[in-house]
Amino acid sequence: RNEIVWHYTGGGRSKSYFSRKHDVILFYAKCAGKMPFYVDAIRVPYKETSGYAKNGIVAQSGKNYMPNPNGTPVDDVWDIPIINPMSNERLGWPTQKPLVLLERIVKASSKKGDIVCDPFCGSGTALAAASKLKRHWVGIDNSSVAIDLIRQKRFWDRRINVRGLPEDMETRVASHATDSIDSGKEDAILPFTK
Repeated sequence: RNEIVWHYTGGGRSKSYFSRKHDVILFYAKCAGKMPFYVDAIRVPYKETSGYAKNGIVAQSGKNYMPNPNGTPVDDVWDIPIINPMSNERLGWPTQKPLVLLERIVKASSKKGDIVCDPFCGSGTALAAASKLKRHWVGIDNSSVAIDLIRQKRFWDRRINVRGLPEDMETRVASHATDSIDSGKEDAILPFTK
């Protein structure tokens, strides 16, 4: 359905080529027509230079179009900074993404009470975004280090029951953790098997 460019700054700058400061996020759906998309949840303020934001526009037909008071829908290039190396948000996972990035993805594709699944949950940023936004979550990972990180640093203030913690790379045994949100439903870190 879409290819999103996540543009960020930080780190070094090359003197011999254009600095590589973006990742591509693929937005796929099995049944594109059935994939929810909540555009109003991810509006951003209009640019200060936008004439449309100030006065709207008048079409040739004479119809007046006024700006949405909640802002404009985001486009497919997102300027979101990387996590500052000194930030408390940084958990030490090498591929950790900023919470604000995952919050935008979760808001765009789910509503309160829905279930969010992250099949490679790593440090659990998508799970944290889902939890913060009152979604239920399912996280999957084969790393006991990831599961411990999620349990001890991401959700340290909640009871997470872990079953089937991965023991080694050969077995890739299931990891399953549960937590409950206001509705009493369980969130989970589920098995990832070879």
